[in-house]
Amino acid sequence: MQLSPTRAPRAGFTLIELLMVIFLIGILATILGYAANKALRTARQTRILAEIEQLNTAVETYKSERGSYPPTWGNFLVESQSANAKRQRIQRHVSKSFPRYTGDYNAIRTQISLATAYVPPNYTQDVAAGRPLALTYTAQAAGLPGGGLDIENLDPAETLVFWLGGLPDPTSATKLAGFRADATSPFVDASQVGAPQPVPASQLPGRTPPAYRFDPSRLVDRDGDGWWEYLQAGAKADDNVPPLVYFDNLVYGLSVSYPAVNPPSGTAGNEAASHAMQWGTILPYASDGPSQLNPTKLVTWVNSQTYQIIACGLDGQYDSPSDTRTPVNQNPGFNAIDDLEYWPSGRNFEQEDYDNLTNFHPGPLSDAF
Repeated sequence: MQLSPTRAPRAGFTLIELLMVIFLIGILATILGYAANKALRTARQTRILAEIEQLNTAVETYKSERGSYPPTWGNFLVESQSANAKRQRIQRHVSKSFPRYTGDYNAIRTQISLATAYVPPNYTQDVAAGRPLALTYTAQAAGLPGGGLDIENLDPAETLVFWLGGLPDPTSATKLAGFRADATSPFVDASQVGAPQPVPASQLPGRTPPAYRFDPSRLVDRDGDGWWEYLQAGAKADDNVPPLVYFDNLVYGLSVSYPAVNPPSGTAGNEAASHAMQWGTILPYASDGPSQLNPTKLVTWVNSQTYQIIACGLDGQYDSPSDTRTPVNQNPGFNAIDDLEYWPSGRNFEQEDYDNLTNFHPGPLSDAF
């Protein structure tokens, strides 16, 4: 009987087998890449939300110590129809915060200007923190005594830093110097009034520490008015992203937007307009309100009794730049049917709204849909 020859073992894979292996490796790499990217995005969002929660705690602590939530400064169309409305709102808060302080709004404005007047006229910001500008420019242009900074130029982003961090101080390690411990004179030391070379705020004794320790590397001045804004966690000063924004409940119905459509006089209006074109604009989020079917329904707000802290999320934008509000369609403040974004329904949301992060939802706003 003749035996069949023994077949020699194969030395490798066939072409089809190699292609199948490459195909399977590609699928696996795609799945792993998607999972890794999703995990990275989730980690970044978690980091931002964790800091928002810390800021939320700081605001609540501030309220328990001062009697009310930090009031939002800004350029509000409805409020601007009454010259004293904003001043009275700020004055009420200062009276609660510092009951022994007797100054009116004009005194507050003058004393804060004096407290920041130590900044040399030739001082310019770090280019990474905004466009170079002498910090004394705004107040000098407004004719304020001492040539310091002007509280009239504070906006909803700078409000958060001002109340929680205190007076800006570019000569200090933290750039923020808190307020004075003297309840009768929280903004400026009387001995400094009229001094030829006022002592920098951080070097005066008797300071109250900032209510929140802001990371100095993320303090920026996007509009060039000398007041600091704060970028969300993970952002860098040279990133083209908008800062965190704070709206307290007293201004929900007054807000134009951030960045301001009509910046206060003395600020870099062209900068604000440029940023609005890049980032879109942000208003407080409403929870319900008028619609085409029910145009008379009253607006209700998310966190209606407290405040909203809003971050732009990972896309670096608040809203679509093409959806920028204008005073024409916001008189006397906004068109509630078309201009407001409603959460959690998602009504009127632009694509850029979906990944915004806030203090009223533990994830991107789109998670609620």
